[in-house]
Amino acid sequence: MEIALNVAVISHIGCVRGNNEDNFFVNGDCMELKEVNQGARLTTTVQAPYHVLAVCDGMGGLEGGERAAYICIERLRELMTPLNELEIRNRIESYAHNANKAVSADNRKRNGAGRREGTTLAMVYLNGNIVHVANIGDSRVYVRRLGQLRQVSTDQSAVYRMMLAGKLTKEQMRKHVDSNKIDCYIGIPEERISKDFVQHNAFMLCRNDRLLICSDGLSDLLPEDEINRLLSSGSPSDAAAALVAAALEMGGKDNTTVVIADALSQDLPEPDAAQLAKLSASNEDTYTLTITRE
Repeated sequence: MEIALNVAVISHIGCVRGNNEDNFFVNGDCMELKEVNQGARLTTTVQAPYHVLAVCDGMGGLEGGERAAYICIERLRELMTPLNELEIRNRIESYAHNANKAVSADNRKRNGAGRREGTTLAMVYLNGNIVHVANIGDSRVYVRRLGQLRQVSTDQSAVYRMMLAGKLTKEQMRKHVDSNKIDCYIGIPEERISKDFVQHNAFMLCRNDRLLICSDGLSDLLPEDEINRLLSSGSPSDAAAALVAAALEMGGKDNTTVVIADALSQDLPEPDAAQLAKLSASNEDTYTLTITRE
């Protein structure tokens, strides 16, 4: 099945940071290193049998985070090819390890044993009407279905695990002093890579689903009910503008990048309560995969 997507992207430096360490990928479109601090706004309609959408949130200060995010984004071109369902998990795993080696090599060349650069990754590989989600770190993928918002990626952090264990509410997790600390990232030393390096999920796309991929410059500042409300704002372009504006109004303490995508196909199944219930960060009834930030 060939799916057409209406996609909007905004990447904004924010109100506090001196540089933009975020980047994005939409079927080959991204920000070049020389462009990242200017940010970006993109609206496009793309039709293909597969789509690759992603957000990276770099870490390392100065140019380190920018470079790590760009290296990770550029290597996503490895996945710009038709893949069958049996190949996708392995190809994403291979890409993640290759990106980790490339970022680590760049860090050693530039910084030696000193400063470490790295990046999160949140991505979607849409294969026909099957959405494959992979993430490393705490950048997120959400789906808005039947008026409700569901996070379908898994934060790799202690506070997220505390929330899953019932020790924190989502709002307490968002405001926790350690909310920005993550276990895994691309650029992590090889000896620290665990078997859960890549977090993976998959689900069937339904009619009127809206996908959101974002850096924590959005999710740290806005509660999920506000993200859901603003995500319903008109077109993907309207929603992206509303979300980023709200993050800036809340202080814009971090770079903020959002990728929003609507499927235009009318051949997708109608969503129902059962399909909504399947949307979770870890669902044994769906395909299930895994990536890492420090």
